[in-house]
Amino acid sequence: MLSKAKRLKKKRDFTMVYNRGRSYVSDLFVMYVYHTSKDERLCGFSISRKVSKACLRNRIKRLASEALRQMLPETAAGTRLVFVARKGAADADYGRIQRTVAALLKKAGLFSK
Repeated sequence: MLSKAKRLKKKRDFTMVYNRGRSYVSDLFVMYVYHTSKDERLCGFSISRKVSKACLRNRIKRLASEALRQMLPETAAGTRLVFVARKGAADADYGRIQRTVAALLKKAGLFSK
């Protein structure tokens, strides 16, 4: 799980990333990236009720958070990320979520692998 210091928490932070950031799409997630001048790496997760019940939404959030936690030190500094889960994420296992998160980071040019 990501530490609290690395998470986006406030609605206005999420809104700023949605409105000013750039989006990258995969089959499991839509990733929004907003570049800042600060030396920070903040992340947030958003999962609609349309995806599934609360238990499964929390599981998706935990798996995506863990996958991102391992890759976050290797990403570019000064970024705020928001991951929005799509319906396909409900059926995905950890390996697929990890590959998808890595592919999105690479597509955005934030990740070297």
